Amino acid sequence: MIDKNAYIEKALNRIKESIYCIDDKDGLIEEKGKPLFREVDGNLFFSSGTTKSIRSAMTAKLRDDDVIVGSWPKSGSTWMRHIVLQLVNDKYFNGITDQYLESPMIEFMGSDIISLLPSQRILKTHFDVKCCPMSNIAKYIIIVRNPKDVLVSFFHHMKLIPSYQFEDGDFNIFFEIFITGKIEFGSYFDYLLGWHSKLNNPNVLVVKYEDLYNDRKVYITKVANFIGGKALDRIKDDDSINKIINESTVSSMKKDIERFTGRGSNNNWFIRKGGVGGWKDYLTDEQSKKIDVLFYEKLKGTIFENMWIEEMKR
Repeated sequence: MIDKNAYIEKALNRIKESIYCIDDKDGLIEEKGKPLFREVDGNLFFSSGTTKSIRSAMTAKLRDDDVIVGSWPKSGSTWMRHIVLQLVNDKYFNGITDQYLESPMIEFMGSDIISLLPSQRILKTHFDVKCCPMSNIAKYIIIVRNPKDVLVSFFHHMKLIPSYQFEDGDFNIFFEIFITGKIEFGSYFDYLLGWHSKLNNPNVLVVKYEDLYNDRKVYITKVANFIGGKALDRIKDDDSINKIINESTVSSMKKDIERFTGRGSNNNWFIRKGGVGGWKDYLTDEQSKKIDVLFYEKLKGTIFENMWIEEMKR
């Protein structure tokens, strides 16, 4: 029998344990001047995950009504889950429950803990297509973002999270680990290439971050139509969809940041800026060009090839 109270207890304990993640040396990669990572079966992941939680998440048993929100880090998964939860979860829609418990990251929690969460589950993952548990029925929403903005956002993210031990991190060093793919969850370009192979599946929806940013109503409606069920009922009511639109801005989400990071966490930096084009203040022309070249080498012939033509221009 699924018991949500048991889930909450175990999830909160797992969050507390993660404070001491660097004491767990299993697979921990420590290189001077670089963020901490954890290596599991030859792949790099985040240090706050454990070998057990990461491995078990790869083979987690999915339910037919699950919605998996996938992204590479700093591509909009918190934003998308906020939208999806408002569409399908009445308590979340009414501000009663919090995202960090209602929509767990599977590789952080592990399969044993997420199995205790009642349906309908909205699950988060940064796994690439090779590691992600797959289903022909559960629905996958993959949110993708201009790689240049992803790079800059992830740099700031790592500098601010103690578990990375990268507080004094150098942007040029981070740039190199990003473009070489020697980073948690691997190359972003390979991530996109992998999910491209699944785009014809009827249970997979790709949403461009910048499209959602520019027209929330259109893309919230698109997501609702994809999910179906209660999500469709939600958008039929004008007041409800307007509430979701208004509460899905960076400024609105920042008003109650602990809804996303955990009560008592005081992580005011978690949602830093959002937006489009911030990379222009950080990347040199040479760095920008390097990304352009690598991007088109990797993604030529895919739908991603022309997805960010304007956004990647200076």
